[in-house]
Amino acid sequence: MRASRPILTALTCAAVLLIAAGASAQTQTRLPPQANRPPADQGVGIGVLGGWTNSTLKGSPEDEAFLEPRNDFMVGGWFGGNRAGRVGFLGEVNYVTKGANERGFDGSLRIRYLEIPALVRVNIGSRTREGARFYGLAGPAFGFRLKATLEDPEGDLDVSPDYEAFDIGVLVGGGAEVRRIGVEVRINWGMLQLFEPSEGLDPLKNYQIQVVGKFRFN
Repeated sequence: MRASRPILTALTCAAVLLIAAGASAQTQTRLPPQANRPPADQGVGIGVLGGWTNSTLKGSPEDEAFLEPRNDFMVGGWFGGNRAGRVGFLGEVNYVTKGANERGFDGSLRIRYLEIPALVRVNIGSRTREGARFYGLAGPAFGFRLKATLEDPEGDLDVSPDYEAFDIGVLVGGGAEVRRIGVEVRINWGMLQLFEPSEGLDPLKNYQIQVVGKFRFN
């Protein structure tokens, strides 16, 4: 895989998001002080997350006809979000499982990733911890393949060398947060092919739906 161009693109996207987050923090307006107003949430948010995923592979209609989604899980941690402002930067470090099941058979492809989303979060609603806050998310998600396995009732086969070590996804979604608890629904489209195409086999890309629960420590 020609990794230089995807990595350069990933670093450029991350730099742009960090600059935008810093600018929004500098221009953020303060609420007028009122005695009866609850204090706004301050500081950088830090927390953990976990949830359900529904994954498949996207490619030609002929290849997709032999695939069906597989359910799995994800866990990780997050920081940022700028709950007290309108726009903020949200970073995550997650363990995510992707892949697909083989339609009509017991075989399944399972690809484990260390995934690092770098997201812009747009907030609507209460700025205090007690109130409800709704928000949208968008940005790149950089995936580093840990292991790829073909799973079969007769045994599992490690196929990691056959799959690319790096992937970039476009992640979009929305969520709601009340006190320290948040819930999000997200879609992650993979932009890079998972392996070099060969005769009779078209390139495939990751596609995943995520339903995520979050807990905020501060």
